[in-house]
Amino acid sequence: MIKQPTKNKWWRTVGRTAGWMVLIGVTTVATGLLILVVPVFGNQGLIVRSGSMAPAIGVGDLVVVRPHFDKEIKGRPLYTVGDVIAYKSLDNSGMIVTHRIAEVRGTESNVNYVTKGDANNTPDEGLVAVEQVIGRQIFLVPYIGKALAFGKTKLGYVAFVLLPALLVIGGEIRVIWREMRKGKLTGKQARLGRANRLIPEMADRVLKRQRKEEEVVMVLKPIVRREKMLVPLDSVVARLAVFAGAMIFMVPSTWALYTDSEVSADNTFTAGCWTQSTAPVHLYPPDGMVAGAGSHWVTSPYLDWMEATAACGGVIKYQYQSAHNAEFSPVAYSSGLLSLSQIAAPGTPDGVYWWHVRSYDGENYSAWSDPWRLTVDRSLGSANYVVISEVQIAGIGGADQDFVELYNPTSDDVNLINWDLRMRNSAGTESSLYADIDRTIQAHGYLLWATSDDSFDASVGADIFNGSNLVGGGSVALRDNDNLVIDQVAWGTGGGTQFVEGVAFGTNPGADESIERKAVSDADAVTMGPGGADVTRGNGFDSGDNALDFVLREESEPQNSVSSTESL
Repeated sequence: MIKQPTKNKWWRTVGRTAGWMVLIGVTTVATGLLILVVPVFGNQGLIVRSGSMAPAIGVGDLVVVRPHFDKEIKGRPLYTVGDVIAYKSLDNSGMIVTHRIAEVRGTESNVNYVTKGDANNTPDEGLVAVEQVIGRQIFLVPYIGKALAFGKTKLGYVAFVLLPALLVIGGEIRVIWREMRKGKLTGKQARLGRANRLIPEMADRVLKRQRKEEEVVMVLKPIVRREKMLVPLDSVVARLAVFAGAMIFMVPSTWALYTDSEVSADNTFTAGCWTQSTAPVHLYPPDGMVAGAGSHWVTSPYLDWMEATAACGGVIKYQYQSAHNAEFSPVAYSSGLLSLSQIAAPGTPDGVYWWHVRSYDGENYSAWSDPWRLTVDRSLGSANYVVISEVQIAGIGGADQDFVELYNPTSDDVNLINWDLRMRNSAGTESSLYADIDRTIQAHGYLLWATSDDSFDASVGADIFNGSNLVGGGSVALRDNDNLVIDQVAWGTGGGTQFVEGVAFGTNPGADESIERKAVSDADAVTMGPGGADVTRGNGFDSGDNALDFVLREESEPQNSVSSTESL
């Protein structure tokens, strides 16, 4: 038996130990990457590509985030001020932003977050909806993100994936070559056997050499057996390296709305469409509308706009924002991307709002639409006093066909004894229109004054009448028995001091036209006209502004004490 050299045995032990250490290290790295980047484990690894979170998070760090849920309400995400969260950007659905929560807004069912980078001076534009949040930071691995980011470049692909793959292929080729050599040796031994029969002396020498080789094989046989039980270490290490390299491409990048980095997300640059889609045009509610109690908007609150046109094709979506000032600083509410060209607004609190919309075609956002103002004030509803409900200053038959209609929006009859109507002309000179009305106006009912000229009073069924006349640019007031002005309205652009609330109704009604008080805040000439939704809902809306409270009717419709009562 031939004794195995001690030196070779020592080197073999060192090599085997080093191989195992490499195997364990590569396996650990691959397993760690697997836990970090595969979503099934709940974690998400993100490579930081900008510096807006410095010094807490630096460029090249690896941030690991995980969704956080409310312990009391299963399935509801819960994040608080100070949490560092990763969320999908609305401006670019492929971009992930990692910033800190500076403020939590909204209700439990509609939570939005104000975010800010630690290195930024101002909060991010717009609110982050809870649906955009991927998770909050659970731990940070410094600098490793730089290696991972390098792995996503072309050179990194060669180093981390291609070279290990070539090693695997080379190892397999080497194994195949060994097997082929074994086959050649077997053939050579057969030829030596034939030579043994022909040349005894040569055969004897060959047999002696063969016995020596068998003795060496007996010494090495246990080692060979152990080695055959294992896959070669270099092959295992190379395969794990390929797997770990592939995992790199599953780690997305996180940006931070900061302009200190110009590395593309996937290192692929393609020609794109840079033409913006058209900005939406607002439809409803109209600009400047006041929504009071009983109004259509308060009853069914929503905002509507025209559909935009996509310049680059694709499906148009919309983003809506509202604020309490025209500068939208800060934004009170910011929606996600909407598929429809309208948004419901149930539960909107009383207040003054500005709102605008922009479109998104999958490539680019449009400019924001021009902001419109909406006032929600549920304290404004039907007046609790008698009001002037309709005024005509000229009819088809002439300028002297005038009337003033009164309406009682309350639930009680009102006695108008010693009440009177006063008027002012375009110069502001005051005079009596009708003194001591001395009539009772029933609940939700009407009372009509008209001029008696040309028997106009009879043609409209006036309850009270005389020879007085109204003029353009004038005004009229209703005073009670204590000489207090109960209601007043002005029209046109008269001079002097007029009976007016807020701003005068800007138009003088033409022949057979009239100005009529709204039933509710968002009524208009169409809804108040024949067949309109508000035509039988009375005329009780009074915001204290003539310009907002009245509409212009193209054809007057005076009502008197025998007309049907009307109410909301």
